[in-house]
Amino acid sequence: MEIRINNSVLNVADDCSLLALLEQQGLAANKGIALAINDTVLPRDKWATYVIATNDNITIIRATQGG
Repeated sequence: MEIRINNSVLNVADDCSLLALLEQQGLAANKGIALAINDTVLPRDKWATYVIATNDNITIIRATQGG
């Protein structure tokens, strides 16, 4: 199925969880990220149980340091 991650189209398996997607992208262990699904922030404790749906728009926000 087709989804969007930060405005880029990606094809994933129909039963893919959000956590599985993050593992595929090498981001699962990164503690400095937040996720929004269709403009709604999803808490980290829901990532493993959220099953991605066709046309979901996932926004990955990475924390940065600065001064």
